[in-house]
Amino acid sequence: MSNIDVAMKTSAVVTSAVQCLAAERSNESSPHYAAHVEYSDELLALAARDLVRSIDALPPSERPIGWDDE
Repeated sequence: MSNIDVAMKTSAVVTSAVQCLAAERSNESSPHYAAHVEYSDELLALAARDLVRSIDALPPSERPIGWDDE
């Protein structure tokens, strides 16, 4: 993995977070509201998982400070 991959995954997390906010603020009376919100939440979780995997794949010297702290 590269820093470019991490940057792309970070962008995906931010995009998914914005989509979650938009879904939560959409029309609650829609019959698809709950499914839309759940789907958006799942996309955010998957994007975050992919970001963590990309960072974990970096050499330790390129990971964010404190990443490996427990």
